[in-house]
Amino acid sequence: MVITKIARSIAVASLAVFLSGPALAASAAPAAPVNQVVVPVRQASRMSTTPAASNTDTQGYAARENKAQSLASFRGGDGGVYIGSGVLVVVLLVVLILVLI
Repeated sequence: MVITKIARSIAVASLAVFLSGPALAASAAPAAPVNQVVVPVRQASRMSTTPAASNTDTQGYAARENKAQSLASFRGGDGGVYIGSGVLVVVLLVVLILVLI
């Protein structure tokens, strides 16, 4: 019983600290203006004129494409549902709060 109260207090306190962090960070105003130094930037005189791919690259790509005809019917996105770490953390926090309350 005592452990449940302590765990609940810790969960509430950590949740309050977690949620108040951005508000505390946004409320702090800079103490003094920052001295800014302006440095002139040289602009490039011209864009690069090299071609994106040479003839040998283009021929190599065409040969690889002809060799892999089955890739033309590839459909992506049928692999299932991806659950990232952010979603997992949120779900674990919700479960933790529901268990402790």
